[in-house]
Amino acid sequence: MILDLKNRNIIQILRGIAIILVLLHHSIKEFTVPDSVNNFVYIIDMVHVNVFFVISGYLFQHSIKKYRKNGFKGFFLKKFKQLFVPYYFLTVIFALLIKALCLNNHFEAFFSGAGYVPKSFLSIFLDPLYFNQPYFTSLWFVFVLFIYFIVSWFHSKKKITIIELSLFGLIGILVNALLWQYIPDVVYKMFRYYFYFLLGRFLFTKYSFEIKISKHLIPISFLCIALITVRVYTINLNDIMGVYARAFYVLFERMVFAISGIIVLSVFANLLRNGKYFGRLLVFIGNYSYA
Repeated sequence: MILDLKNRNIIQILRGIAIILVLLHHSIKEFTVPDSVNNFVYIIDMVHVNVFFVISGYLFQHSIKKYRKNGFKGFFLKKFKQLFVPYYFLTVIFALLIKALCLNNHFEAFFSGAGYVPKSFLSIFLDPLYFNQPYFTSLWFVFVLFIYFIVSWFHSKKKITIIELSLFGLIGILVNALLWQYIPDVVYKMFRYYFYFLLGRFLFTKYSFEIKISKHLIPISFLCIALITVRVYTINLNDIMGVYARAFYVLFERMVFAISGIIVLSVFANLLRNGKYFGRLLVFIGNYSYA
């Protein structure tokens, strides 16, 4: 199968699907639910954000000539305004609002009970610069994506090879499996998801607008998704593995599931690219995202 990404709808449908999965994930997590539903949330979590990073890497590589033409300063300012400024000001304004409301003892008790402890003025303005003690933990995606864009600029002339892609995938697994207890959560995520941003860059480098998916990969991807789903619902790894062995296995399993899920969702998006109802709805949702 060939994904013709000149048809913009395919990417927008992928974005739309990912947004729906993200909303499901965060909505369900707010409630006390049975283990079976928690397992479903875990399965969703293995793929939704990865889709956004692959799309971001693909579009970065697609636009690199334009970015380089404008120079690093122009590129930095554009991404700074698109990503960092909204993230920073939303974080600061919300923190100032919490601080002001907590001058009232009743509000302070309420917000503290919900985990929104008021910060000092210095912390309010400095913490967002390095994603320290965030009120909105979900904003890590914007912060990390901004870092990826800036870092990628400095090796944007170099084409991503399969060897480099595999190496960064391995580094991500090793760092996260061995150091996840000792590094800040945002650093953990930087290592964990950089592989997917590079995967998007690699796909554009290798295929440009026509990504070829081998007919054998599609049933293999469905099989991987099915086997991992069965494992999640039937086997508790805590009972059979130590901490580090479990960490290595889980990270590898998540990578296999994510790649398989991206392939399956890409095929699905390809089938819906010219659809009238559900396809158009997903395109509409995708148009209101940034990745």
